[in-house]
Amino acid sequence: MAGLEVLYTCVADKICCPQDAVVCFVHWEMIKNGYRCIGSGDEPRSSDQKSELLPADWSNNKELYSLRYKDDSDTQVVLKAITVDSTLIFNLMVTLHTFQLQTDSIK
Repeated sequence: MAGLEVLYTCVADKICCPQDAVVCFVHWEMIKNGYRCIGSGDEPRSSDQKSELLPADWSNNKELYSLRYKDDSDTQVVLKAITVDSTLIFNLMVTLHTFQLQTDSIK
């Protein structure tokens, strides 16, 4: 579980409930599988940068966690964790980039 202890040390002061710890663990799994966090929330920001760290505001909303990730092929992933009573429901949305080829017609 290389890296999990380091991640926990970096965010220990922000973990206030069991849901925070679970989101932290899922973030570590994303990092372990080649994704880098680019920010929180749904919308891109000009300050977005790929990082193994959680963004500073990752745990501001205890009812809805929203983190964005990218991998080396620029596939984007939005990870949402919704708190319902004492349960976390995870939703993972993957955005694949499609390329459109343009061809010139030959006369």
